[in-house]
Amino acid sequence: MSYFNAEFAKKINQEAIANRSIKDTIVISDRGKDFTNMGDLLSLSYLLDKNVRLMLISQSPDIEMLNTYSPPLVFRPSEKLRSAFKRNQRRLELILEYARLFRVRRADA
Repeated sequence: MSYFNAEFAKKINQEAIANRSIKDTIVISDRGKDFTNMGDLLSLSYLLDKNVRLMLISQSPDIEMLNTYSPPLVFRPSEKLRSAFKRNQRRLELILEYARLFRVRRADA
């Protein structure tokens, strides 16, 4: 479990506040290489604002569905998840390096 989840949640909540006038914020993650994301996501979920949604995926995300949210955030993406975004013309913009927290952007933006 991460001792830094409170700090991660603070950054995610700041992003949500900055984008609140647009749409809800979604944080996407997968189980990771060794399931380490699961416990961190569970503890993180208690610290996030009510406008922040978590999406835990086991397969490639439905990119079109993500358009209903402000630019999605990605928490500790696996290589498989990174590849899925790349295949769908999305790039990951680093927000918080040691948390491996990213914002999803269109590759042409």
